Amino acid sequence: MTQWPFIRCPGCDTVVDPGLPACPGCGLCLGCGARRAKKIERCPACDVPYCDCCGRCPQCLKQRYADLPTCESCGHPTDPGEIERLVQRHAVVGAEAAKRSGVGCLGVFGIAAMLCVSGIGLLALLIWLER
Repeated sequence: MTQWPFIRCPGCDTVVDPGLPACPGCGLCLGCGARRAKKIERCPACDVPYCDCCGRCPQCLKQRYADLPTCESCGHPTDPGEIERLVQRHAVVGAEAAKRSGVGCLGVFGIAAMLCVSGIGLLALLIWLER
């Protein structure tokens, strides 16, 4: 992760860290828009599908395409000046607060909903087992 605020991907409008080598939503280079990778559906470490919205694995929180090398066409993300220009053009207002939470698109309400659903499922399982 970088010290810059989040931006909207110029290709698909996903909110992303401008220091990533490619957008985790669409796989395009954030600097020049070149196709960096074909879409990877599942996290190779967890075998869990990546989030369709932000491209983050819900289990290990690793972002899709985070391990790609520097773009050969434009050198993104190694030039801090170019990243700064990218931030000036595509910055997301208020992204600093979202970045501090570190939970991606789930947010506090998403996590609370997951825990609630898990609790209801566990309660139903216990009731079923007591029959």
